[in-house]
Amino acid sequence: MNFLTLLVCVYPIITEVMVDPAGSETGSLSPGDRNEFIEVYNPDDDTVDMAFLKIRDNAEIDSIVPFIEILQFYPEVKATTKIPPKSYGVILDKEYILEGENHLPYDLPDGVSVMTTKDTDLGNGFSSNDTICIIDGNGNVLSSFGLGSGFPLRTRDGVSFERKYYWGPDNGENWRYCEDENGNSCGMENSVSKPFKVRIKELKLERLEECKLTFVLKVLNTGTEFLGILKIRYEITGAIPPSEEEVSVFLCPDSIALVEIGPLFIPPGTYPLKIWIGVQELILDSTFLQIFAGKPPLVINEIMYNGDVEWIEVYNASNDPLSLKGFSLGDPVKSSQPVIDDILLEPGSYYVFSSAEVQVSNSTVLKNFPTLNNTGDTIFLYDAYGQVVDMVAYSMRWGGSFNVSLERVSPFLPSNSPYSWASSKEGNTIGRKNSIQILPPQTGALLSLSSKALAPSRGVPVIAVRVEFPEFPVYATGELYRLDGRKVQTFFTEKLLVDGKLDFTVTDYANGAQLEEGMYILVVNGRTFKGKFFSKKELIGVLR
Repeated sequence: MNFLTLLVCVYPIITEVMVDPAGSETGSLSPGDRNEFIEVYNPDDDTVDMAFLKIRDNAEIDSIVPFIEILQFYPEVKATTKIPPKSYGVILDKEYILEGENHLPYDLPDGVSVMTTKDTDLGNGFSSNDTICIIDGNGNVLSSFGLGSGFPLRTRDGVSFERKYYWGPDNGENWRYCEDENGNSCGMENSVSKPFKVRIKELKLERLEECKLTFVLKVLNTGTEFLGILKIRYEITGAIPPSEEEVSVFLCPDSIALVEIGPLFIPPGTYPLKIWIGVQELILDSTFLQIFAGKPPLVINEIMYNGDVEWIEVYNASNDPLSLKGFSLGDPVKSSQPVIDDILLEPGSYYVFSSAEVQVSNSTVLKNFPTLNNTGDTIFLYDAYGQVVDMVAYSMRWGGSFNVSLERVSPFLPSNSPYSWASSKEGNTIGRKNSIQILPPQTGALLSLSSKALAPSRGVPVIAVRVEFPEFPVYATGELYRLDGRKVQTFFTEKLLVDGKLDFTVTDYANGAQLEEGMYILVVNGRTFKGKFFSKKELIGVLR
């Protein structure tokens, strides 16, 4: 009987290469030359002796020898060419220990096998175009860096190249920049080769309603293993206690998945959001975002879209000072550069962003200020985290003309309603209170109106309405009726008010048709989670 014996040869693998060490590349003992290294991993179950192998850098071939002198500086390492099973060895330049700029930059782990070459330099000095190989006595290539497709790679000063999949091919796609904060993982497991590793690439907020938010994470699997379940932990300090949930995903290595948190009902206010993401008990990444629920704390308040200088005024509608650092403006085409200075805007104060210098002190010129179209445009106000804080899609029909600004009649009314905007009576009120301003009453009653009469021809184009239910959360409905009981408009139906409050407007148009002159009944109803019912009616008039 014949037996066939299958011999599987396992060779040492080049797992990391420092081609471009930190520092200068020229001059005597430059760190860019003497701090090069090659990391080798022994995947076998037996010790491998690198003394029987050689390093080839292009045509230059070097013998490998123990680095005895290294023990003067790293007494806990092993100066040997023998690499134990499932362990790492490091091949350093012989000049590594010599005094000079960036002396001894690597944190070599205890017990790692350290070796060097008989020649002074590793190969002929590395460059991004070099091919580095481990060869046997017959010149056969056992492992390499730079032989496959996708080379040469663009180097980064002081950052090594790591092989992601140890048994993967030697091509450019399998070599990655080291992600360790030191720029290398010399003598240790590669930073890009961990089985479980995820990164939050992006966090977006979706505002379903003023107090109903969903958060969408774009998650990248940078590990080497498939992930089917992620553990998400989040906390909104002051609004939602620490919460944890498991999410099913389909994340192959180097792939991206979108993970949703919510929708969450959050009381009005501004809060810090912290999110952690991990696998099993491992926390692998985290991110932070400052969020707001309810009315935006900062609103677009006045727009000069057709002037000698274009500008946009913002207003702090919150009760707290706001830092404008990092805020920016944009339209569908481009975004401005963020505010650089730490500008603190007090509650009830105004600030102006402009395309060029304007004659008010509370202003800043923003580079790449969006060009505002005279016929209409969409303006986005972004905070320092890239969230859309406010958005206005204006039209020339809303008001404004050459050197006449478009003013918001109230910072508490909807941004995207034409009834919230009008031409400035003074041409503009840059950096100060608007010439037209309708504020909701502050009575604390369930239903409060800024006026009982709607008279566009007499300077009352809208009625500002404030609803404040005494108990909440509450589902609210707002409707407008004629005196004969016929409903002419529904403002909202079963809208969840987390804090029981809502501001809206009544205009002289309902469902696209102009209201007839006469009397109408405004009705607001509310129902709590426990079934308690509230109702309030107000009589209003429409005058022509």
